[in-house]
Amino acid sequence: WLLEAGGYAAYQHDAANVTILGARGVTLAWGCLGVGALSLWIAFITSHRAKIKFKLTWIITGVVLIFIVNILRIDMIALSNYYHWQYIQHFNAHTSFDLLTYLVILIMMLVFVLNYNRKKIRIDSA
Repeated sequence: WLLEAGGYAAYQHDAANVTILGARGVTLAWGCLGVGALSLWIAFITSHRAKIKFKLTWIITGVVLIFIVNILRIDMIALSNYYHWQYIQHFNAHTSFDLLTYLVILIMMLVFVLNYNRKKIRIDSA
C-alpha cells in the first residue's frame, strides 16, 4: 500500500510477494519478517522490572517501529528492482535489515531505560 501511495502500480503475486508492475518482485521468507528482532525486543521489555502498563506501551511501540523498518526495507528492495539500482558488491538485504533493526532496537533500549529512570526518579522524589 505504501508503494501504491507513492504512485507505483504494486501488486502481490502471492501472499509472500510484493511486485511493482514491470519489475522483479520481492519474495518474503520467514527470516525476512524480523521474528528474531521482535523476540529480542519483547524479551528485553518483559524482563524489566517496570510496571505492566509501561511495558505494554513500550512493547507495542517497539513492535510497530520494527514493522515500519521492515516495510520500508521491502519497499526499498522493490524500488531497487524497479529502477535497476546497482548494489555494492555482495550486498545482502537480510543482513542489512538485521544491522539496521538491531541498531534501532539498541536505541529504543537506551530510550526505554532512560525514560524508566526519569519516571522512577520523579516517583521516588514525590
